[in-house]
Amino acid sequence: MVAIKVVGIGPAGRDLISEGSLKAIFMAKEVVFRTLVHPSAAELSLEIERAGIATSSFDPLYQKATGFDELYSEMVEELVSMASAIQDGYLCYVVPGSASVAESSVKRLRSVQGIELTILPSVSFLDLAFGALGIDPIDGFKVVDALELLTAPNLAGDKMLVAQVYSQEIFRDIISLLEEIGPDAKVVYLYHLGLSDQLVRELDLSTNEASLLKADHLTSLYVSGITTDQESIGELWEVIKTLRRKCPWDQEQTHESLSRHLLEESYEALEALDALSETNTPEAEAMAHFEEELGDLLIQVLFHSNLAREEGFFSLGDLGEVVKQKLILRHPHVFGTLEVSKAEEVVSNWEKIKMKEKGRSSVLEGIPRALPALAYSQKVIKKASLLGTLIPENRALLDSLEKALTGIGVDEESIVEGAAEVLYLTTALLIGTNSDPEAILRKRVEKLVEAIQKLEAAAKDGVS
Repeated sequence: MVAIKVVGIGPAGRDLISEGSLKAIFMAKEVVFRTLVHPSAAELSLEIERAGIATSSFDPLYQKATGFDELYSEMVEELVSMASAIQDGYLCYVVPGSASVAESSVKRLRSVQGIELTILPSVSFLDLAFGALGIDPIDGFKVVDALELLTAPNLAGDKMLVAQVYSQEIFRDIISLLEEIGPDAKVVYLYHLGLSDQLVRELDLSTNEASLLKADHLTSLYVSGITTDQESIGELWEVIKTLRRKCPWDQEQTHESLSRHLLEESYEALEALDALSETNTPEAEAMAHFEEELGDLLIQVLFHSNLAREEGFFSLGDLGEVVKQKLILRHPHVFGTLEVSKAEEVVSNWEKIKMKEKGRSSVLEGIPRALPALAYSQKVIKKASLLGTLIPENRALLDSLEKALTGIGVDEESIVEGAAEVLYLTTALLIGTNSDPEAILRKRVEKLVEAIQKLEAAAKDGVS
């Protein structure tokens, strides 16, 4: 049986290597170090050689590897090959820190069939970090690899240890990222923990002091006081569930009783959105109002999701997964191989995918006929435009509009039929210019509202 024992030699000096680990190392037939770039590895390697045990390291692989995936795969292949050549005994694989913490090569070894793998417990850099920071991980904690965080900033969160900040470039990039996503966060610099030059200090992100500090394979950062988007939504979700359990009003609500609130909040969010284009309202004030109304609408989505969770149908996570998969499926030009050159192609592909996905035979399926006339006409005209020929170009629409206006007679029937054609053509013309007829008409009516208010104000002043 191919036998491999994995031994961690701790994150710092020789004093952190257990007697059991040393015994396993010196009883091995052959010893391989993942790296000798470690405070005690080089000296230990010399001791092993003096004891007559063959020893080597994978450091040469680091110099020629083009990526970590390739590097770790090659390490595992060599380990299995070397262990297979041992007739009586085992191969000892020595890694920095603990073999169970942030060791990708060991993770891959675990998945190899046909080997007897033994992993000895040892001190990790996390143990030293907890001691230096004075924290207990049971109170909440996460560890994130620095490179992984740079490629996926959404992994950031409170009480986060950023590990393997192994170069000045990565250190600089992590600091820049934190300045962007958590400018008010508390960041503690952890350097050479457990060694004589250990340094633990809080950084001020508003200054350039971080640029003066060193970074190598024994450097980490601890970040607290940062709230990510995911955490904020998670906390809000818990508030919604708490209200449902403890508030008498919330306990009485159903999907049906909340329907009017959903509609009202939608209209209020739309009104706040329209206000963003008004020049007489400061942008910051308008955006703050929009934020508030959009938040009220989000409450409705979360409340309905929680009701569905209680009923055993779906929860917030299920909702997120469904929407995520829908977006991925309907954007093959982003998440697949399809190539598009303009927005119109995106919309056309979206509709085709949607029809196939829902088993629809017509682009009109799914449009509620009970919609208000203007909203209904917008949707139908947009669908028709996807077919390419039913809706003329803007010039032709203008000509038709002029003809319709001049063709309106004075009798009631002629006025109704002519006005209907004018309304339809005007809606189509606005959609063709990527305008929203609903918003435009609303804005125009607001002028009439202002005129009415001025007349009323003048009348009031005259009476007084």
